[in-house]
Amino acid sequence: MTASLLFFKRSQVQQFARHTDRDPIESHGFEALCCDAWHTQRKVLVGLPRPHECDMRLYMTVVFDESEEVQLDNLFVLYKKEEAQIERLHRWTEDCRRSWTRVKMEDEEEGSQGAEYINDADDFWAGYSDDEELNTS
Repeated sequence: MTASLLFFKRSQVQQFARHTDRDPIESHGFEALCCDAWHTQRKVLVGLPRPHECDMRLYMTVVFDESEEVQLDNLFVLYKKEEAQIERLHRWTEDCRRSWTRVKMEDEEEGSQGAEYINDADDFWAGYSDDEELNTS
């Protein structure tokens, strides 16, 4: 079902592009959704415009890498009755993007704290030698 809806959408865009000078991808009808748990993964759920008189809609999850490039994570179809069951999602906003920056900064802080811990452990164990321990036994 996903493949047939994707093929239908592709053929619609191609036909539209052949007969007009306008951009075949219009931004109206697209929906970007997010949830708090995805902020750490930099993931967004994108709903493509629903074809007229169709009871299903094509969705894709995309992930933004560190350089803000978009990578397709998953592609699937949901029927109207399944869409009604979606919970804990909110519209994607710039606040979601800002939270990616906050999460990245927190991760960097944790990483530097881990490095400090390793350095402290190295300093602590620097005074001990395994050779001395073997000689005293």
